[in-house]
Amino acid sequence: SSNVFHHLSDVESTLSVIKSLLKVGGRFVLTDVVSPNETPPRYVYIIGAYQEYLPNLIKYGWKIANRIFEFRTSTHWLNHLATDHYLTSKNFQEIYSRYLPDCYFPDSGRLIWEKNMP
Repeated sequence: SSNVFHHLSDVESTLSVIKSLLKVGGRFVLTDVVSPNETPPRYVYIIGAYQEYLPNLIKYGWKIANRIFEFRTSTHWLNHLATDHYLTSKNFQEIYSRYLPDCYFPDSGRLIWEKNMP
């Protein structure tokens, strides 16, 4: 799973299903967004879109730069970003260790768990 779990309202149920689907010896790898800060307000994303406009213009040309800018400042995308609920690295490890005993964390925002018993 890549960058999905911060959108889920019931992580425990989702992990239960994943655990039941894995065969013994099967491996589950999860990568998700972790952050030292809470989800930023909309204006932060809009400022970011403005800051990236010139580099995108230089790299891709005006048509694509405009398209990227329009997407990144669209109500749909900003509403999507507002639903993100990021965990800190510490909370990420605490929560997933509870649901996936013996999982390990090779780096921030990533875990690997192997099913050892049926």
